[in-house]
Amino acid sequence: MSYIDFTKRSKDDAGELTVCVTTGESKILIPLLRKALEKAEKKVDKYDNIHLSGEATERQENLLFKYESERDCLLSILAHMKTLVDYGDKKS
Repeated sequence: MSYIDFTKRSKDDAGELTVCVTTGESKILIPLLRKALEKAEKKVDKYDNIHLSGEATERQENLLFKYESERDCLLSILAHMKTLVDYGDKKS
């Protein structure tokens, strides 16, 4: 059973969002997240090429940063999910 938890270590802390999923749910989500990662990587390549050509507008630069952040987040999530699935497979 999956759930979302919002944790604050102290009242002044910004807080931390935690999404908890099972191994089975991870196996379902991994292909979907890989597709999202492919799309984000294509966008990063597109806007990075524009940036490297020196022709990027401020909006295009902002989109490059947005898609780089999205890509990095997806890579991190996928790595953690792969670890979870591998651990679950070894345990079985």
